[in-house]
Amino acid sequence: MRKIYYFFLFMCLFFTGQAHAQKSIYGYVKDSLSNEPLIDAYIRVYPSKKLIKTNEYGYFTIKTDKIDSLVFTYVGYNKLNFGAGRVQNPVQIKLKQLANELQETTIYATTERPIEQIGLIKISSSLIKQIPSLGGEKDLLKAIQMMPGVQKGAEGSTALYVRGGGGDQNLILLDEAVVYNPNHFFGFFSVFNADAIKNVNFYKSSFPIEIGGRLSSIISIQQKEGNKSKVEGAGSIGFLTSKLTLEGPLKKEKSSFILSLRRTNLDPFLKIVNSPQQALGYNFYDINAKVSLQINNNNKVFISAFTGRDALTIGMTNLNKIADIRTVQKSSILWGNSTATVNWFSILPKNSMLSTVLTYTKYNSSFDDNIVRTNPIEGSKTSVINFGSGIQDLTAKSTITVNSNINRETKSGLFFSQRYFLPKIYTGQNVRALPDVAVKQFFNTTEAGAFLSEKMGLTSDFKATFGLRYTLLSVPNKIYNILEPRVSFSYQASPNGILKAAYDRTTQTVNLLQSSGFGLSTDLYVPSTSFFRPQTSDQFSMGYERGFKQNNLFFSVESYLKRQNNILGFKEGVSLFILGDNAKSFDWEENITSGKGLNYGVEFNIRKPQGKLTGSLSYTLAKAIVKFEDLNNGKPFSPFQDRRHDVSIFTSYKINRRLQLSANWILTTGFPISLPLGYYQSALFENNSFLSTNNYYGFRNFSRMPTYHRLDLSLLINPKKKRRFNSSWEFGIFNVYNRKNAFNAFLQIDQKPGSSGLKVAYGSLLPIVPSINYNFNF
Repeated sequence: MRKIYYFFLFMCLFFTGQAHAQKSIYGYVKDSLSNEPLIDAYIRVYPSKKLIKTNEYGYFTIKTDKIDSLVFTYVGYNKLNFGAGRVQNPVQIKLKQLANELQETTIYATTERPIEQIGLIKISSSLIKQIPSLGGEKDLLKAIQMMPGVQKGAEGSTALYVRGGGGDQNLILLDEAVVYNPNHFFGFFSVFNADAIKNVNFYKSSFPIEIGGRLSSIISIQQKEGNKSKVEGAGSIGFLTSKLTLEGPLKKEKSSFILSLRRTNLDPFLKIVNSPQQALGYNFYDINAKVSLQINNNNKVFISAFTGRDALTIGMTNLNKIADIRTVQKSSILWGNSTATVNWFSILPKNSMLSTVLTYTKYNSSFDDNIVRTNPIEGSKTSVINFGSGIQDLTAKSTITVNSNINRETKSGLFFSQRYFLPKIYTGQNVRALPDVAVKQFFNTTEAGAFLSEKMGLTSDFKATFGLRYTLLSVPNKIYNILEPRVSFSYQASPNGILKAAYDRTTQTVNLLQSSGFGLSTDLYVPSTSFFRPQTSDQFSMGYERGFKQNNLFFSVESYLKRQNNILGFKEGVSLFILGDNAKSFDWEENITSGKGLNYGVEFNIRKPQGKLTGSLSYTLAKAIVKFEDLNNGKPFSPFQDRRHDVSIFTSYKINRRLQLSANWILTTGFPISLPLGYYQSALFENNSFLSTNNYYGFRNFSRMPTYHRLDLSLLINPKKKRRFNSSWEFGIFNVYNRKNAFNAFLQIDQKPGSSGLKVAYGSLLPIVPSINYNFNF
């Protein structure tokens, strides 16, 4: 490790060398009212006309031979011309928001441009809040499901399957801390409160060199820093949830805070429907908090935290008077996440910046089911299922970024992660005591490594980024050395058109053994081991993006080919919960197998980001194939996430200053499923007095569920604005035409006259669901 450290230190010093003196300007771009940094604000440098943008801290740095003036632009803000004569670094650029009246009719030709980086989609908090959703609860993951290349999970679920990858192959970062289970309410919506979100970067390829650990995507979420000028508040009250957000200065224009709370409203409703024989309880909450501290002109510290919990309890009592059997069942499902982040951002000499981040993550889930059956003859019999999945993650990372000149950026750093896993499952009948298997199932892993990337302008139109990431992974009885080269290119083919391409090698060391495609809390987190190597992926992608009509309409197309190795799955016929006499623990290493995957496809997108009418249309044509030696007789088959066609349409229309109508429509090919090809009957007794019906199956996932499609609508009504307190009403309809989309499939006897066979029937989950939400801010 010491040799690696010195090597990267040498490379950093090498790339910071300067050939001759150049002029430097650096500083921040902020909102003029709240002093919140503006991420991805564009800066045009004259006379060279080079274009750069601010980073995730709202910071920019420019170093070039000559700087006469700078022009700053940002979506929804007035343009600012800045004379670059004598300046005192760091400069503070404050942009003013456009008036609402202008936003409805003006097209901003200079604030939207094609994205140079392939596979990157930027999602704003305003877009998240526009998309109609179940119960009116605005959801980040549902917004991502509308993007090209993303396949949905089961009905209503927030599960994501990106470019044919598994549901566990998405790295979700909240202020750089990992969120392992992003689901509330059994996956119907995510743990991310839209009121606390500032910016989201969604990567499908061309992954940043400083981030690793997953094969399919990275979702990097940045929370708001809080208003540095005045105290503000916002909230909403709906059928499913209520939430409140407060933000304001700790020291005016220097430091700030934000606190956001959310909780479910279902408790009173459940009390009404409960009875002495059946008691159902459910609640969830989440809390987001962040503090931004300006130490001095060159140093900032951000401290943020998140916690969220779900709790479901079920109690049922049943008495069979004829057989004199009393059954008492008590069940509970609990799960939750907690994260904490400390980020120190420093401006260094020679156009350099340093970011040092410490993060802590903890996730726990448990499922307990106890059934006691009592009768006068046999007495009491107890059946027990106890499930637990726990993971803790402590990570430190330091990244230095050097801008040698306006065409060159070097990024390098070191990282260290310590993870603790506690997977446990045990079941049994006639159980008096549960075995202590926690120590046996405990695992810990250590990761350490370094990364280096160089972004350069090879010509005025051609840019390239070369990166290498090294990871040393230590697991019990084994050490892995992992290299991940990553390369990306962009070519300005025309003033508004960009060609892009990339190659990514990624590795995954944290695995999720999923019992369904629904993102339930009964999924099991496990590490790579000496028996099961880390998952790997090699992805090639290329694409083209072009802006039309003064960059108010964009068209993009991207294609990809991805090969995966060492992906994990359960062996044939394995179930997490198999009851037998006496308590027995589940050894997950003996019940999983590894295989390979091949994913390829093409994605099309048209988006209109500005004006009275905004929206996007996405279409994905894709195929996913997996192969396991221990599954399907060793033959390839389609996994759950294989969807041939996927269409997503979103549109929002500002009728006037007070009314805004939004709609989204999705259509996707049904997911693969294993259905019986037929059945046979066998006699249980010699006189054929009782026949047993048995199904027989063909290849794995040979059949498909019906095509899924759904329309959602929402209408936002803004009353006349007041000085201190403003409010709005939002009316929504989920599944407008009440489509009975198939959620599961099962066999039943065909009741039609003359038929003596079985038929496939489908169950649906969510009918048409209206909602109403009251929003306010002050």
